[in-house]
Amino acid sequence: MVFLRENILTLIKEGTGPEMSMMVGMLGTNTVMDLITRNYQRYKEKKVELKAGFKAYLEAKKSGFKASKSVTEPPKQQEDVKMKEEEKDESPEGKRTRFLAKW
Repeated sequence: MVFLRENILTLIKEGTGPEMSMMVGMLGTNTVMDLITRNYQRYKEKKVELKAGFKAYLEAKKSGFKASKSVTEPPKQQEDVKMKEEEKDESPEGKRTRFLAKW
């Protein structure tokens, strides 16, 4: 947490300049750190919840009972980025025209 706080403070100071760095650094760092801390707590709670659900699922499966609807298998891990086959070999000009067509 100290590492994150100091890096965020440095980034804010560099981005705002010497005139506003002290004020924005004090306000912005705490705001960002609150968000990081809150989301990390949610992550830990969700992780415990998923482990308990999966454990209950395995126990139900092992005992031969059909798992209830509330206890399901955890979602299968998916790749972060999946590229379509036609986009892999697309030229820079083709990417540009596709981007401009969307916007």
